[in-house]
Amino acid sequence: MGKIGAGSEVTRTGVGTRTVVLVGVRYGSKRLPGKALIKIAGQSALEHLIDRLKLASVPAGIIICTSTNPENDPIAEAALRKEVGCFRGSEENVMERFIQAAERENADNIVRVTGDDILIDWVHLDRAIDYHNRMNADYTWYGIPKGTETEIISTPALKRAYSLLSDPSHREHLTYAVKRPSLFRVCEMPVAEKYRKNYSFTLDTPEDLEVLKIVFEGLYGGRPFTLDELISFVETNSELKAKATGKS
Repeated sequence: MGKIGAGSEVTRTGVGTRTVVLVGVRYGSKRLPGKALIKIAGQSALEHLIDRLKLASVPAGIIICTSTNPENDPIAEAALRKEVGCFRGSEENVMERFIQAAERENADNIVRVTGDDILIDWVHLDRAIDYHNRMNADYTWYGIPKGTETEIISTPALKRAYSLLSDPSHREHLTYAVKRPSLFRVCEMPVAEKYRKNYSFTLDTPEDLEVLKIVFEGLYGGRPFTLDELISFVETNSELKAKATGKS
């Protein structure tokens, strides 16, 4: 390895960081019970998400991050079936659960994914990790359709954010404190204009499920479809476009 010259900026890219995807998911949901295990196009929503995450080349691993509540046993079984890791921790204290998972995995950074975001775009995920490291960021986000994006958080920043929380209720919201630019290096990764669409593909309500079923019926042929394919499909289907923008 060559020597680092005087005045050179040392970024995390240059020192070999370990980044792990942590998928926060639970069986319980008030608006759409058991949504993570709802079958769409032959397999569960969570399994579709895992298939998409596996196409990312940069992360060192994928960990399903759920709670010790016995109702989440099927979530852990899905992780085993899809050959990814699983960590089980607090039901309500999501920040603690993610910190403990990051520590177990020796992760310098985590990619925060929720089980609602089953159409994660793996291309932007890889780019975001690289951007996060080059910028020496604590928290990185980017603006593409909801349900296809991720957030990158450095583990030390997450731990510091946790220590700053005075209201225990905020421990359920992973990024509440780390998004504060007065305390952390918050960066937005630039993305091409063609991807900056105000569409939502999250899975949180029966209406969301209807949108996703239309998408999978039109695009899924046994392989994960790309973000380009998704946007093109939506923009040639006026009814779906209205639903995806909440204007139906």
